[in-house]
Amino acid sequence: MSAARKLGLATLALCSLAGVSTSYWLLFQAGRAGDPKTGATGDPVRALHLEAVAELPLLVGIAAATAIVGIVSGRVVSGRDRIPMALGFSFLALASLWILGVQIELWGTQGAQ
Repeated sequence: MSAARKLGLATLALCSLAGVSTSYWLLFQAGRAGDPKTGATGDPVRALHLEAVAELPLLVGIAAATAIVGIVSGRVVSGRDRIPMALGFSFLALASLWILGVQIELWGTQGAQ
């Protein structure tokens, strides 16, 4: 593997990590700002705004990770199988990371009380 390719993969990995981490930090702050589900604590409008802002970094992180899977899987599987593999990864990653995001927001809500 060439040095340029390794640098590209490392950059994508860093973008993925930064995107997902930023999203989770925003979701935790949304939980600390208020409880948008019940409206019982804090400022639910601010919490909903932070939740909306957190979507873009999560999608950027998943897109970068999907690109990594698409590039690396080219060495293992045939070219036509790379796209379904990358799409399957992105759907599973989106679902699991979204569920973890809900848990992180709940931790923020519990910590704010």
